[in-house]
Amino acid sequence: MTRRPADPNRRFLIVALIAPITIALAASVVQLIMLPNLAATVAIHWDFSGTPDGFGPAWSFPALTAGLGIGLSALLAGTALASDRAAARRDARPATPTANSGFVGALVLGTVAFLSVLATALAAVQVGAPDEQAVGAGLPMLGALAAGVAAGLAGWWALPRATAAPVAGEAAHALDLGADESAVWVRTATMSRLPLALLGGAALVTVGLGVVLLVTGDDAAGWITLASGVVVTLLVATGTAYRVVVDNRGLTVRAFAGVPRWRLEPSGIRAVEVVFVNPTGDFGGWGWRWTPGRFGVVTRAGEAIQVTRADGRQFVVTVDDAETGAAVLQAVADRARQEGPRT
Repeated sequence: MTRRPADPNRRFLIVALIAPITIALAASVVQLIMLPNLAATVAIHWDFSGTPDGFGPAWSFPALTAGLGIGLSALLAGTALASDRAAARRDARPATPTANSGFVGALVLGTVAFLSVLATALAAVQVGAPDEQAVGAGLPMLGALAAGVAAGLAGWWALPRATAAPVAGEAAHALDLGADESAVWVRTATMSRLPLALLGGAALVTVGLGVVLLVTGDDAAGWITLASGVVVTLLVATGTAYRVVVDNRGLTVRAFAGVPRWRLEPSGIRAVEVVFVNPTGDFGGWGWRWTPGRFGVVTRAGEAIQVTRADGRQFVVTVDDAETGAAVLQAVADRARQEGPRT
């Protein structure tokens, strides 16, 4: 009797979804059992020295543990699976987790384990304590960190190693340009609507909450929250939409806010390809992404222009109509190669 090989998708679901949600719910149940022995108001936030600087209702612990555990698991595991399946449909191969999406699964498990153990330990040290008693967070933090690292390593070990070879890109066919002709190709690369809406909503909610806290007199928490909202807003402004231009100067990718900006000169381009990008599988997520020898401006899953530089490093930007943009860029690079270095 032979055993069926383990289904990698089933393992990924267990590691990235079922296990972390189970851990979060179990921790929430333990915290609910503690509630009768906790004061109505407990410490829920600590400063860098481990001293409580924020207080709230005791039910905050189970509510936040369950909400964050389920939300993080569903969001990250769902996006990783969706990206892998999109890549599988494009490449006509089985939808199996890649190395980077496997890292996402282990990261989800470790993060949820860390948050669940931390919240449970912080609630436990306050059992039987009077209202707003100062309790340290040092030992709970160390214990939670150890639990998170152990859970993440266990998840990484449980997931199958990725064996599928990377899918080769399609070499660009240079646009036919005359000696005195020029071409300009311009497109906008924008993050998909759902993550864009989530990020924009998070920025608005965080800024609004900071303003409310300041108005109600909680200056410390208000300024911290407001600063966090400003940071998220800047990230949305600089990391969700880009103008992609191909002309005689080469390839230019610029955020709508003006910065950051990347420019690849035609003389430094070795090859241009059109590739299909799986954000979690190829880069481990969205945004400005780096893997050894490869940098990507990744806003969504789909077609992208991939440029191999003279030194072998690759630059990737996801954008619609990548085939046309790559054709123009290849023509510009070929012309620069024929003309040789400028004196």
